[in-house]
Amino acid sequence: MERIPFSPDTVNPNTTYLNDLVVDNRDGDYAYITDNSAVDPGIIVFRRSDKKSWKVRDTQSMSSVAEATLFRINGTSVELPVNIDGIALGPQYRNEEGKVDRKVYYCPLSSYHLYAINASVLQNESLSQQGKGALRPYVVDLGYKASQTDGMKMDSTGVLFYGLIGNSTIAEWNTTVDFRAVQLRKNLVSVNEVNYRILKSHTGSKSYVFSEDLSEPTSATGQQSAAAAPALASSLLLLAMAHLLA
Repeated sequence: MERIPFSPDTVNPNTTYLNDLVVDNRDGDYAYITDNSAVDPGIIVFRRSDKKSWKVRDTQSMSSVAEATLFRINGTSVELPVNIDGIALGPQYRNEEGKVDRKVYYCPLSSYHLYAINASVLQNESLSQQGKGALRPYVVDLGYKASQTDGMKMDSTGVLFYGLIGNSTIAEWNTTVDFRAVQLRKNLVSVNEVNYRILKSHTGSKSYVFSEDLSEPTSATGQQSAAAAPALASSLLLLAMAHLLA
């Protein structure tokens, strides 16, 4: 186990709250971590190959909005202006230029919108030095959700599972279909009993880290690297979690 501290330029020890992360085991291995700081929300990008990190920001998509700060859960109301929170990583695909890329999905806790951005954009370190407006042209507002969302999970085929807190529901969306056209809810949580427990739901599919690798190995070493991707992703996940919990 290796401990890798983030620099104060990337992570402010007084205001940062590293909330959730996903691992992208391509091109040097990256982790994308949500920072729902109350004063400076954003996504921390960590590159394992050289242990470098930077932070990207987009005020419009990563900040809480007033209309979504009121939470009603099992008859109890609470006001919570919480910034960017949940994050998920889609499977690999080829863009119009034929290059392999992935979609990163995220949302503030206090928001009804789901957003997406290409992983290749987050990997562009220069954007972190161009101010809060640099990401704006690349952010896609996918549409309106029925309620606020905390946790999100992507499977290996591109199906996104996400919570709808106010509805006590887990929603399912096939990301190959327009988000505004189809949202399927499943696994309704009972509101007639105490829910202080860990809820587990079987999706019948593998995690996003097992999604198809579209890169073309150039050697036997490349093939071995692709085969070891899930194990490498797990190692990076443990590494990041160790930092978060330290």
